[in-house]
Amino acid sequence: MSLYLQHGYGKGRKITLLAASNAIDGVILSPADEDSNVLSRTVGEARELGLQVRVDPQTYIYSMSPKGVGRKHDSHEVRFDDLHWSQEVSAIGRQIARVGAMHDAVNPGAPKFAPTVLQTSLDDVWTSTAFQLARTSAAEWGRENTIATLAIEDTALDTWRQVDEWLDVATTLEVRGFYILVGRKDTSYPPVAWPTERLANLLRMIYVLSELNDYEVMWGYADSEGILGLAAGASAFAAGWNYSLRQFKPSKWQPSDRKGGAPPNNRFYVRKLWSPLLSTSETDNLYHSRMREQVFTQAELRFIDQKPLENLGLVDAQLQYLQNIASQARIVLGKGPTPNRLDYLGVALSNANEHLRSIEQEGIPLSARYRGRIQSLGSAIARFREAENL
Repeated sequence: MSLYLQHGYGKGRKITLLAASNAIDGVILSPADEDSNVLSRTVGEARELGLQVRVDPQTYIYSMSPKGVGRKHDSHEVRFDDLHWSQEVSAIGRQIARVGAMHDAVNPGAPKFAPTVLQTSLDDVWTSTAFQLARTSAAEWGRENTIATLAIEDTALDTWRQVDEWLDVATTLEVRGFYILVGRKDTSYPPVAWPTERLANLLRMIYVLSELNDYEVMWGYADSEGILGLAAGASAFAAGWNYSLRQFKPSKWQPSDRKGGAPPNNRFYVRKLWSPLLSTSETDNLYHSRMREQVFTQAELRFIDQKPLENLGLVDAQLQYLQNIASQARIVLGKGPTPNRLDYLGVALSNANEHLRSIEQEGIPLSARYRGRIQSLGSAIARFREAENL
């Protein structure tokens, strides 16, 4: 199992609790959410728990339109308001030096995530800047210490031709691996179904980088779809406790006039359905139906017995979600080579689809979005396998 916790504001004791239950192997920390002194302490605490620690410099927020804001970036001296696709080579060198100093200050001795920019496509005006940032980082820090970052909108995955052309260049980089972030326009949770071709192309990208070219690959802000990335060859994926830490969305950092908002609805992740159901208007109905034994695992039933759904708190729901997808990840990785993992996922997703169909026939109210997402995941795996002869 290789699930990393995608860190954000308000961690409380979540890192400690997840490490104690062996749900996570590492944590990706955020210099936008904690100042230098606090982040250094968080790194030390995570390392003492036996976790791998990575730090995402999040420089891509300064290439967004409108520009994003990293609340604590000034503390780390990694605020790059002047980042631009036409900047001079000397500017890239200065940015990398500052990011390197940030890594050394808060997470000394660990591999470094290279700074990058947000690309709307894989051949837009920012593409050469992204490659320059990765190459220069590797030249300064060394191959084994450098993880290139790719931050893209999901529209960049529309055609395999463009992805393949990007891979021709990416696979020449002398780096340890890649940290991949994919932004999607829909910001509701759970998000709408992936377009099949885009997700299939992302899985192919991961497979080519990892299985065919021996790079480490990590898919950040991935939600449960990250498990498909593991099956395709990724070494890890990352998900967080908040819904905003399970999706990569530029609006998280961009200024907004919106004030506050309603608290999120608690959800209960049902492993056999691959879905985070609303705890008190969906999960409870299913729990009290005649399908209970079919759709809930024994561990989930024990959890509900100990913590009734009407008493499920936000932290309880967050930990239940992360522990459950960690369990799924362990099962997938235990299946062996890539074809075996994909075989298992194909069956698991088909079963989830059948369970959701049966629930619908029973008249138990659930959002139609869950089944659409499951069908999309299954179709993307089939398309990926066909394209790569797996």
